[in-house]
Amino acid sequence: MTVFLLVLLMLSVGANIWQAVRQSRSDEQHRLADESAQNHIARLQNDLRLLDAERSHLIAQLTVGRSGSAETEAARQSLSDRVGLLHSQLDAEASGRATAEDRIRALGAELAAESSGRARAEEEARALGAKLDELAAARAEPVEAPSPAVPRELPLGRDAVADSVVDGADLGPLVVRAASVRGESNRRGKEHRRDAVLLSRIDGFGSPVLLGSVASGAPGEPLSQTAATAACRALAQQLADYAPRLRGKLFGAGYDPEVSGMLGVALGGVARSVQLVADGATAVLGGRDAQRGRTAATSLFAVLSELDDRERDGVRQHIAFGIGDGAVLRLRDEGSGPRWTAVFEPERSLRTHRLPASPTALSWSRFPTVPGDVVVVAGRPMAELLLRPDTGDWFAQRWSGRQPYLTSFLSDVNVEVRANTGGDRSLVTVWDYGQARLAEEASPHA
Repeated sequence: MTVFLLVLLMLSVGANIWQAVRQSRSDEQHRLADESAQNHIARLQNDLRLLDAERSHLIAQLTVGRSGSAETEAARQSLSDRVGLLHSQLDAEASGRATAEDRIRALGAELAAESSGRARAEEEARALGAKLDELAAARAEPVEAPSPAVPRELPLGRDAVADSVVDGADLGPLVVRAASVRGESNRRGKEHRRDAVLLSRIDGFGSPVLLGSVASGAPGEPLSQTAATAACRALAQQLADYAPRLRGKLFGAGYDPEVSGMLGVALGGVARSVQLVADGATAVLGGRDAQRGRTAATSLFAVLSELDDRERDGVRQHIAFGIGDGAVLRLRDEGSGPRWTAVFEPERSLRTHRLPASPTALSWSRFPTVPGDVVVVAGRPMAELLLRPDTGDWFAQRWSGRQPYLTSFLSDVNVEVRANTGGDRSLVTVWDYGQARLAEEASPHA
């Protein structure tokens, strides 16, 4: 491929040099031809002026010499002969001027032909340049193909789970997909997937609410995946328990201490559940890994979304919150095409915290969407892929406008990517259509 690109590049450069030389030679020939034609026409016009002056002088002499003497008649005859000769010369000069005009027209036709040939050469050069750009773009494409990478080894360890999981639902105005895929580095090392995802509907807030959560187990912890799964499940239970206290207040405006307090209490309950998982495994693991707090650690990110219908241009509210390293992104078409932007990320100083050790390191924020937006809550490796210009554009083209089928969504998340970090890819993706009838019109795609 590299040799082919170099050959095409050399051909393109050679074509440009040849075109420049040919153009320079053609321009010089046209300039010389134009100068010769102009000089010849000027000489003809000067000769005509001289002949006209001499003719006028002869006619004046003939007019003066009107006597009938022999000398006068001879002079008159001589002048008449000279006038006839001058007429012949004028006719010859007129014929020469016509020939010169024909030559000028021929030169114009040659110039037009040269311009047409130059235009064709420029068009061929542009086509060759476009082909080179296309080949370069194909060579630089980070995504190998829209097909999933197939693991070649089963994971080892007591905490091992499925290599990949996918879930989803069509919930009226919202369509949601979730997936968690074992990263390439874990596959090569025969290690299990540490991440977990969960979708849940919570009804205690006064109107139905969708919860999408992603937990990323910390590397090096024996029960990291079990902790991630326990964190997602415990979060749904905690929010359902405390929801009636915030009935009708969850999706207000600005900072609300009641919402912050409820989320903090819920995360505290999640931390206790994760710790119970670690404690329950102490007798099974034993040894060094049985030390309290060293068998389970996970980050946890989630989004709460209103589920009722909105007007076509209506705004839907969401709450993003979490502990550790993750992100919430929004895909929106802003005129120049769909683009990913981060709408929620913790400060860098808070990204190293994990549950169950740091339940108070909570960050949260409200953000809106309008019909057509796509929201993603993701672990750090998947967030980095979406925020990269090359891979992010690929995912945006796949997911903008219509949601994929479950199998297609899993295939997209599991796609082979060059220069990937190798971490687990886990995310929950929500398509906001505004109204249920509009969501039904947007059929899924493969």
